[in-house]
Amino acid sequence: MRTPRDALLGPADAACLLCGGHAPRALEAHARAYHRCPVCDLLFVATEHHPAAERCRARYEKHRNDASDAGYTGFLRLAADELQCRLRPGARILDFGCGPEPVLVGMLLQLGFDATGHDPLFHPELSPAGPYEAVVATEVFEHLQDPAATLGQLAGMLAPRGLLVLLTLLVRPQTVLLDWWYLRDETHVVFGSERTFEWIGARFGFEVEHTDGRRVVVLRKR
Repeated sequence: MRTPRDALLGPADAACLLCGGHAPRALEAHARAYHRCPVCDLLFVATEHHPAAERCRARYEKHRNDASDAGYTGFLRLAADELQCRLRPGARILDFGCGPEPVLVGMLLQLGFDATGHDPLFHPELSPAGPYEAVVATEVFEHLQDPAATLGQLAGMLAPRGLLVLLTLLVRPQTVLLDWWYLRDETHVVFGSERTFEWIGARFGFEVEHTDGRRVVVLRKR
């Protein structure tokens, strides 16, 4: 019998959003239940507590991500540096989930890359057809309500030996989840560890080329 607490937090177990495995409830915080998969190590919010697209868009529109913000461009430089040291000038790059203002696209164009942006909410008219030599997704992974489908889509856009560059805070051994600010954003629904991205590499045909252990993950297509 379901209790009022079950109705609020959802079932004690859920199917993993990444690998489909059996994931028990691991944490209760911010009026949501978080599950952790023992197979791929994904920490995630069950689908019944995912915000609707309109609510996500309203949240994203509050972000002040523009080219005049030195802090924001400095953050994006983490991705640009990874691309610049691995790709030739003129390489074709997609900024997936670029947001309302594709700041990273402008930075990459200035570096001599053939860059374009796509965002399902803000720029759906821009075709993300590949192949690309790199796809970059900055602060996107944690918002993916169907990470398996999106990662499969991105892998399919990449040329052989292409790069997938992700910026997302990793769940680390020392992370105290109850105190972790990354869980407080209602649009953040999936969280990966280094082990998660190793699993992603094996499943979607990548090798982990680099991670800083904190927020930068570089995958290269096999």
